[in-house]
Amino acid sequence: MKNPLLMVDTSAWVALFFEDDEWHPTAVAVFEEIMRDGRRLVTTTDIFDETATALRRWAGHTLAVRVGRQLRQSRLTEIISVADPVKERAWSRFEKTVDPPLSLTDCTSMTIMDDLKMRDVFTYDDDFRRAGYRSVPAKKK
Repeated sequence: MKNPLLMVDTSAWVALFFEDDEWHPTAVAVFEEIMRDGRRLVTTTDIFDETATALRRWAGHTLAVRVGRQLRQSRLTEIISVADPVKERAWSRFEKTVDPPLSLTDCTSMTIMDDLKMRDVFTYDDDFRRAGYRSVPAKKK
């Protein structure tokens, strides 16, 4: 049986909430499909940080705050704190991984995904697929 947990990456949150993002129409459709499938969404405090920062930069403070509040209060999404032991293991992964060129946040996400035996991630970041995870959706352009 497929793991019901689905990691949601920064690129997916931004695409879902920022209407000017090139992936917005696809992200809305994918999110609706995920909800129909009954998947449980997880994200991390690092992803939350990146999402709020990216939305503020590209869409303004008002949207960043609205999305941040929505994610923090969501019953659909669990925000997992990136604790020090995870940070240490993620840093080790970051040091060892040259290709694909992962961000440290991607490394913390992957470490948590491994801990929870997750393979699926809602993302438009191709590095997850290149690192052996399944992207939802499979990126097409």
